[in-house]
Amino acid sequence: MKIQLYWLLSAALLLLPAKADAANNKKPFVIPELQEWRGSQGMFTPTATSRIVYTGKDPAVARVANQFAEDYALMFGRRMKVVQGRAAAGDFVLSLSADRRLGDEGYTMKITDRVTLTAPKSKGLYWATRTLLQLTEQQGDQALPKGTARDYPDYAIRGFMMDCGRKFIPMSMLRDYVKMMAYYKMNTFQIHLNDNAFKQYYSHDWDKTYSAFRLECETFPGLTARDGYYTKKEF
Repeated sequence: MKIQLYWLLSAALLLLPAKADAANNKKPFVIPELQEWRGSQGMFTPTATSRIVYTGKDPAVARVANQFAEDYALMFGRRMKVVQGRAAAGDFVLSLSADRRLGDEGYTMKITDRVTLTAPKSKGLYWATRTLLQLTEQQGDQALPKGTARDYPDYAIRGFMMDCGRKFIPMSMLRDYVKMMAYYKMNTFQIHLNDNAFKQYYSHDWDKTYSAFRLECETFPGLTARDGYYTKKEF
């Protein structure tokens, strides 16, 4: 009887941590996947008085804070006030840290009664706001799962290439692509601007097959001309 009681108690003790962990928030889905996540219990929901607060005097941090406010308003129809100084419960807080292990693009995100973003560089803070936008988009009330994340890229170059050599692409479309790339933390946009036409339409003679840039260049307007003609004066 004592042996049976011992095994029952042992099994109960083994189950306790599993039940406790089950109550914690699982790693949230974002693209790219978060490198590290330690879940807590409950959700953080912004209120009518939530603000975006940045600390320090680095103008780059202020720019990230204001960009986050603009993007949040565009996506969710609500513009939060951006202030410098001390944060309170319900706020989004952006600040630089000394954690060099995160590199230039890494960041830490802690979601409790407020959302605290820290990074060694402003670039990391910007990527952290992209993670927040992705998380916020998943809940109708813009709630965020409580927990702590440490995130950093696996690859220094994360890019996309668009070929504009034989088809005109308006600048507005390229700007939209930049926004979409930033949303997924892509940092390199390769644009193939210049190419020859199809040589089979010009007697298979490359010398007769013209080339030209497809994007307007106000500095060197001749680049967009047929055959890419320009004058020395332009340069």
